[in-house]
Amino acid sequence: MKLENPVILTTNQNVCGINIRNALLDNWDYVETEEVFDGTPIYQFKHIRLVYSEKDVINANHCDELNADLLLYGSRHKSEANKPSLLTHVTGNLSEDNSHGGNPLELAYASTRAIRESYLGLLNEKEALGLVDFDVTVEATHHGPTSMKTPLVFIEVGSTEIEYKNEKAILAVAKTIMNICLNENEDAIRPSICFGGGHYATRFDELMEITPVAVGHILPKYRKSNLTTQIVEQMIEKTVEKVKWAIIDRSSLNAEQIQIIKDGCSKFGAEIVKARDVKYGKIT
Repeated sequence: MKLENPVILTTNQNVCGINIRNALLDNWDYVETEEVFDGTPIYQFKHIRLVYSEKDVINANHCDELNADLLLYGSRHKSEANKPSLLTHVTGNLSEDNSHGGNPLELAYASTRAIRESYLGLLNEKEALGLVDFDVTVEATHHGPTSMKTPLVFIEVGSTEIEYKNEKAILAVAKTIMNICLNENEDAIRPSICFGGGHYATRFDELMEITPVAVGHILPKYRKSNLTTQIVEQMIEKTVEKVKWAIIDRSSLNAEQIQIIKDGCSKFGAEIVKARDVKYGKIT
């Protein structure tokens, strides 16, 4: 993707964010500018700005003032399984629960191209850096921030203090972020929203590896009770590219839920397709 004004954001609230920032400063020739954000000077490399947030990233909803065309959040990931991982996703609350930032039933703006480049970039860096024990995946839409007009992507290291201090894992995220900011590749993609499956979207990950699918918001099966036409419409309206497909994991959804998705997609011209049909080339 060709970005004119990307902004990379990390936080001083945790060691992972600090380490990602340090990796960026150590490996690229960022220079301090006279601009300040949250009391810290903004650094710049070419057209890329690097900012520090006083807030934790899930609450860093005050970045529209930076006038970025994409916000790239370098962050930590936590999970009960504590699995070493490299992850990417867009943010939003698909339920009334906003205990992890953002507003209830509100989604952030997504770039499917950014998610695709993040996921494929992390896969490449895993291999290049020998991170054999790390999983790479896209996560379903979750947590804040949600209220900004600027599209954003989270790119993360998971899932414990050990990984947050792993220099190669930190570098994998830093390099992926920088490649997105510097890459001018505008190959054709299939911007998509997705429904069903687990929190770790392995079925949709696979589609990005073997097809031009680019994934944005994902409503997983554990959020099916919150599936409404309004949520579907918001998933489309808050995708910066024109959504071509609504990809469904048919095993996760019943006929009534699929009809809700169809109703939500109807005025946008997005086509409902099955993940397996895309995988096996039955639809292109």
